[in-house]
Amino acid sequence: FLRNRQAFRAFECFAKTLGGVSVLYENNFQSACEDVAHGQAAYAIIPIYSTSDGRLGSFYRMIEKYELAIILTCDVDSDDGENMTTFALVYREHICLHTGARKLECSITFDDLSRLSDITDAAYYYGAGVDSIEALPIMFSGRAGTVAVVLDLENADIDGLLCYLALEYPQMSVIGIYGKTDLAERNGNSHI
Repeated sequence: FLRNRQAFRAFECFAKTLGGVSVLYENNFQSACEDVAHGQAAYAIIPIYSTSDGRLGSFYRMIEKYELAIILTCDVDSDDGENMTTFALVYREHICLHTGARKLECSITFDDLSRLSDITDAAYYYGAGVDSIEALPIMFSGRAGTVAVVLDLENADIDGLLCYLALEYPQMSVIGIYGKTDLAERNGNSHI
């Protein structure tokens, strides 16, 4: 990861779950993702969401470009406490390190956006909650009609839901199945 205070807080949070990891600093996020893709590092830590900027599309493009998967996330407050950044731990494969509540994040391309409600209906049917559905710019996906979907899997039939999505939406791409850990779990408050 890059050497900065927020990323180091995210590292400490992830290290609690991973155990026995060491730090390798990079000069940019692309190099960190390349290291993971080429097996020179096991994981990379990258920001994916900010309360000031929303979804950080350029980082999602890196996840897709290097065929990485989000396997764990954590929220880190800024030093002044006015903003929060969600950091993702990315890996070469889709695994979930978290045993608690999990999220499914994917992108789906629709030929007809009127079918968007089918996602919420399917989520309900399989016991999943809908956290967000967000239209993606063509620049991100290269295709019109692509949305990012985040589903809460806490009480869901995960296998049934994934099977439905894969069969019904062949243009679906899983970005990650992950849990969220936070600094409060580590030390009883939100600051290190």
